[in-house]
Amino acid sequence: MKPVLLQTLPAFQVVRDAAFMGEDALLLTDPLANLWLFTLESGQVRQLHRGEDIMALFRGGVPAGGGYPRLAVSPRGDTIVVNTDDFVLAGWEATGDSWSFMSAYRGLYYPALEFSPNGEYFAAWSEVVIVFDVRGLQHRVTGSVSECAWHPSRPLLLCVDFDNALGWLDLETQKTDDSTEVSPQRIGSLVEPGGTAEAVCGLSFLNDDTFVVAFEWGYVEFWQLKPLRRLDRVQTDGRILKLKSVPGGCWFTLEGEAGVQVWDAATRAPVSKPLPGKTDVRFSPSGSRFITLGPMNTNPYPMPGGGGGTTVTLWAVQEQP
Repeated sequence: MKPVLLQTLPAFQVVRDAAFMGEDALLLTDPLANLWLFTLESGQVRQLHRGEDIMALFRGGVPAGGGYPRLAVSPRGDTIVVNTDDFVLAGWEATGDSWSFMSAYRGLYYPALEFSPNGEYFAAWSEVVIVFDVRGLQHRVTGSVSECAWHPSRPLLLCVDFDNALGWLDLETQKTDDSTEVSPQRIGSLVEPGGTAEAVCGLSFLNDDTFVVAFEWGYVEFWQLKPLRRLDRVQTDGRILKLKSVPGGCWFTLEGEAGVQVWDAATRAPVSKPLPGKTDVRFSPSGSRFITLGPMNTNPYPMPGGGGGTTVTLWAVQEQP
């Protein structure tokens, strides 16, 4: 398999973030949190939601600037989350067709934003994790984490903390109300006896019983879940910044200082050279397509007003003969 360039989106707007809306469209946000729908086949663009309606939830104003606002879209395209500043989140759910205030933690830049594979739950994390039930966007559980990954087939969120301890947030059994803080149920550790914890920068499931962990200083590990054991460790070229995959997918991407590189989960090896200048991979629901962003023409730290946009590039994953 290899990444094949399909198109680079035309610069019709200053784009801050993008996410798939189904397989054939992209949702884009501009610096004022307006949301635009771009149809891939026709190239047509239309405004889907007004930024002023979203920002009205936070007593008006504009997004923080820098890399904000940011987006996440559920696999079915019926729920949207917009991240306007730190851990400030607003959500739209198709059944109610209205925007709702979700969260306003402060001091935690650029949380990861991910829906569960079935679209019923949403998680955001940056030192802490907050999980929402999409039906009404109700807050469910919180805990302290470094990285998280959704299980491909069950409502379970695998978390690793800053000591490399692994734990579950089990949304079937850990019932809470909004005032209850629940820590992940510990299941083991990535650190061997006598070893030391290292910085984790990505975590993702390859199938129901296998997951991959990326460590910042240049290697990835493949683990079996039950019983918990390390299967392999593979050295990479240079520092790793992020790991992304479709939960249960047969391939994943590593983002490093040289760009984005595609890896085969079966062979545990890269299948492409780094795509230079590309960052922030977003997958289509099927995993057959992905977009990259970058470079971002702005200071990444929030500065109200001003700032540039990013280039959105569409790719397909093609099987090699």
